[in-house]
Amino acid sequence: MGTGIESSSHKYGLFQHICTAYELVLADGSFVRCTPSENSDLFYAVPWSCGTLGFLVAAEIRIIPAKKYVKLRFEPVRGLEAICAKFTHESQRQENHFVEGLLYSLDEAVIMTGVMTDEAEPSKDIIPFGNNPIFRYLFGWMVPPKISLLKLTQGETLRKLYEQHHVVQDMLVPMKCLQQALHTFQNDIHVYPIWLCPFILPSQPGLVHPKGNEAELYIDIGAYGEPRVKHFEARSCLRQLEKFVRSVHGFQMLYADCYMNREEFWEMFDGSLYHKLREKLGCQDAFPEVYDKICKAARH
Repeated sequence: MGTGIESSSHKYGLFQHICTAYELVLADGSFVRCTPSENSDLFYAVPWSCGTLGFLVAAEIRIIPAKKYVKLRFEPVRGLEAICAKFTHESQRQENHFVEGLLYSLDEAVIMTGVMTDEAEPSKDIIPFGNNPIFRYLFGWMVPPKISLLKLTQGETLRKLYEQHHVVQDMLVPMKCLQQALHTFQNDIHVYPIWLCPFILPSQPGLVHPKGNEAELYIDIGAYGEPRVKHFEARSCLRQLEKFVRSVHGFQMLYADCYMNREEFWEMFDGSLYHKLREKLGCQDAFPEVYDKICKAARH
């Protein structure tokens, strides 16, 4: 009951937007099914609620026909204005089944587009080193690491060290603010490469929706790595970034460290429907509020 995004989201929206029904067990133990026409208030409140309205036990999703291959195009682009213009253009082209980008600096990016096809051009196979049978036999047990092991071995000192030397954030901002957002990311955290992924955000009730009454093209700006800004201090630098995202009516993905206080959090997210249902369904004594579940203090 969080969210999800991938390179086809410019066509289909976030993961919640391909869901057609949810089934939940509520705080009183009752079972309920919700769709856009049946218990619709709950249907629209579930995404991003992170298990604070009930236990999600099933979801129905739309699927599309797939083809045998995806034909990819990688296009280097130089200059920030050209990068933003090209990325916006490709994101608006519905012929593209997939769109994403990697920004290596404010002046260098690669924009990737893909279309599904049943025909493949002759080429040689590219086999990653990780698929080498000798590597898998000797070292396969090491990757990917078990999250439980990482948590078990991460003491307070290691956690603080990691926090000060590593950033993992996804910020969702309107596409029209892309250039301003990339400058802000450089000034506040200076992490490269940056992942760019467009998505359409419908005007629907719930925690996350555009400012106006029409669907709007947004972009996920993902920063994962070591910040290179001078005198980086996680709390102050990321609070500054969160402030910018709020100012452009953007959103922070809730898996990441959130340094906002409660008032700032509800300035970013529309809690009107969510709080109404929390009271109606008796959630206050059964489940924590979403802010209390995802805020930085709750995770350590």
